[in-house]
Amino acid sequence: MKSPRKILVFALVAFALTAAIALVAVDIVANRRLESVQRELHQMLGKEVSFTSLEVYLLGWPGFAAKELRIEDDPRFAATPVIRARQLILGLSLRHLLWEGRVVIDSLTFIEPELQVITEETGLHNLAVLAQRSKIFAPFSKLRAPSSVSFAIDSIRIDDGRVIYLDRSVKEPAELQLNHVDFKLGGLDPARTTRLRFAAGLVEGLGQDIHITGRLGGVRPGESWQARQMNLAIQLDSLHVPLVARAVAALREKIPRELDVTGPMSLQAKASGTLARPRLDNITLKAPLLGASEYNTTITGSVEFSESRSWEDAQLHGNLTIQPLDMVQLRKLRWFRQNFSTALATDGAIAIYSRFEGRWDTLRIGALVRGEKSQWRYKDWLHKPMDRPAEIRARVRRQKQQFVIAESEIVSGLNRIGFSGIVDAGDDAKLQLRLYNSDVPLSAWSDWLAPGAVVGIAGRTDFNIVIDRRTLPGPGNDEWSVRGYVTLRAGDFKHSPSGHRIDQVNATIRFDGQQAKLENVNFRLGASTLALDGVVPNIFEPSARYQLRSAQLNLADLPPLVTSPALELKNFSAKGTAQLRSGALVVDAAAFAAQGKLSDLEFRDLNAELAWSAAGLSFKKLSLRAFDGMVRADGYLANAGERGTSVQLSAQADSLEMRALSARLFPLLGERIEGQLTARGEFTVADASAGKAPIALKGSGAATMERGAIKDFNLIKQLLLRGSGTTVSANSTARLPPTFAKLAGSSDTVLDSLKVDFIFEPQRIRTDNLVVVTPDYTITGAGWIGFDRSTRWNGLIVLSPRLTQEAQRDFRVLRYLLDRRGRLAITFRIEGAIPNVRIRLENRGLAQFLRGGGPARDPDRDRPSQPNQESRDDKSWLPNALERFLNR
Repeated sequence: MKSPRKILVFALVAFALTAAIALVAVDIVANRRLESVQRELHQMLGKEVSFTSLEVYLLGWPGFAAKELRIEDDPRFAATPVIRARQLILGLSLRHLLWEGRVVIDSLTFIEPELQVITEETGLHNLAVLAQRSKIFAPFSKLRAPSSVSFAIDSIRIDDGRVIYLDRSVKEPAELQLNHVDFKLGGLDPARTTRLRFAAGLVEGLGQDIHITGRLGGVRPGESWQARQMNLAIQLDSLHVPLVARAVAALREKIPRELDVTGPMSLQAKASGTLARPRLDNITLKAPLLGASEYNTTITGSVEFSESRSWEDAQLHGNLTIQPLDMVQLRKLRWFRQNFSTALATDGAIAIYSRFEGRWDTLRIGALVRGEKSQWRYKDWLHKPMDRPAEIRARVRRQKQQFVIAESEIVSGLNRIGFSGIVDAGDDAKLQLRLYNSDVPLSAWSDWLAPGAVVGIAGRTDFNIVIDRRTLPGPGNDEWSVRGYVTLRAGDFKHSPSGHRIDQVNATIRFDGQQAKLENVNFRLGASTLALDGVVPNIFEPSARYQLRSAQLNLADLPPLVTSPALELKNFSAKGTAQLRSGALVVDAAAFAAQGKLSDLEFRDLNAELAWSAAGLSFKKLSLRAFDGMVRADGYLANAGERGTSVQLSAQADSLEMRALSARLFPLLGERIEGQLTARGEFTVADASAGKAPIALKGSGAATMERGAIKDFNLIKQLLLRGSGTTVSANSTARLPPTFAKLAGSSDTVLDSLKVDFIFEPQRIRTDNLVVVTPDYTITGAGWIGFDRSTRWNGLIVLSPRLTQEAQRDFRVLRYLLDRRGRLAITFRIEGAIPNVRIRLENRGLAQFLRGGGPARDPDRDRPSQPNQESRDDKSWLPNALERFLNR
């Protein structure tokens, strides 16, 4: 018995010999028919076909291979070929070849072809012209002929092709390219089922992302090819909407660019019905809507087209889910731009769940919008904070360009606001919205109405408002109207940082068009009771004009100023505006108070422009009368909570009486300083609460005192005698030379002027430029005085030219002490703690001279002078600021 291996070897050898004989036979027959095939190919494809060579093809399925195929396009479309391919393989029917000896071509395979599909301006396709002039799509039965070579194409195949689509029938020509095209169409007989397989790459570099497979049913003789039944599976893995929309003119208006679908979409669907009335079932469309980087939109459902195959007549049924949706991107939609004010600020993301059915113009929609992770703010009226639960449940019915909103509601926890209305999204956009609720506790909406520092909202309210909006021609022309009322009873608000309350608030607001009136508004602020009347000219620009009155207003009752110095205003009145900014009340006023008191300092005739908010109190053009003079200031008072109170002040004082002012500022001196003071400065004061830290004072300024005097105090005597090491006594004064004795003889110090620029530093006051001018001398100095009474100064006394000449006549040795301008300049230092300070004259010879009452020793008197010899007076300690002052 023969082994199975030998039988298998024998069978394989026999098969190989048979195949070889068949191939040889095919090669012989095919070569004999080569010229006939070439002639028939020209006849089938037209005279515009050309190729470099036609050879017998035996690799794979036997046939003929036309190398470098070119089929020229009609000149109406392009000068380039409509089809070009590396080669075209014409497949042979072996049955006809082996049994009948005839060459029948039943398949066409295009290898690496490039197909150019063009629609010209009139809507005519170049492929339709190609089909008319060739017989490539003629049915098999009609091409069967007794000739030795015939074409009966039953399948067409494309391997690794490229399709270029160009549509010139629209205003802006559309272009699309498909790469890596693999296509197979089998069964071209209209009476039989046609099998279809198509794969291509829409996006370069992503391979094949379009797949369509399935069958087209046959039709009876005389029926239109559009009556074929479809059973196709469609899958698009990376459908880029911008590419398709630019290429398919019909989609340009159906897919608004404002949807911003920049990323690829994914589409799966089943196509059924007929080509005349298609139906799409099991649709699953995923897309990155409004600029999202990942899929955030999913549409499921079905579409059934009418014979017109128009989207407007199609029956839609499905669900829409968008999660999460960036609210900033949502505002790009034209519908939102038309129907929502630009003052509506949004942030975060929302989720939308919707079910729809009906035709496009009569769509019925049920929608649920969830905004837990979103923030909405309309100007300073309403604020929905992030992470606050909120839902919009709406039932909408479309009537062409109108959307009718049935009874719907906004839900946040246990709170509900009902709403209904009509939205017209047509060219003449309109909106009518009714909002209503009755006897609602205000605390339920505290996070929405008063975010920030105001908490503990209490009271009850009810409202019934109708909002009408109409868009007029021209950009930004909107006509708004609001009618209805809002009432508040027994309102109570607590300021969180300070714990103070605004309570017993009662008010009625009536809306009439764009105006609102505030009626019977009264409230209590701490111990201050206030009454208010006002009007809001434009409710969409929430700024109220008001008149405020209070018999006694204590600024410590204002929540942010509870730790500020006590400031009481009597017979206070104010006119101004009040508005909401970032959810907080801001009040501007032109204020007047007949009398007032700051701590224990009384003043009168206060006028100021005030601005109060939860952050603090600012004032401009403040003026008041005190110390027989006028004080003007601009500044800001703020409470930093546990960090205390801070004050920023820019002040100007004119003609203040120094006698009363010095008694208050320098109690040790009492009323011994006289003169008229003019000063200016800018200061910042920080006072830590509960005494946790000392007051921090920073700032700078300048002061001038004219025609002044210091009673019972001789400044020059203190500097010259104590600086020379001599106690200030009658004996020491009597020993002074006549010139200096005259200066030290007066009991008071009379000043022509005193000028100083000062800087407040931590724990001290510093100046680089103190100038005291008297009839006989000028003192300049630089130094500082600490808040602990410690001090240190460098100074210079410069006698007037008259006194210098008198002193030099009596004591010629003083010529060595004169400065370059011929004046006697005496440098000194002061240091220590007030009143125990130590004064030291820097010139030793002068100190000895003053101490001894006679001429100082002149070691250089008998020494001959040398040319160009510099003075040996030591002035190296003199501050640069003083040197600059003396030589200016």
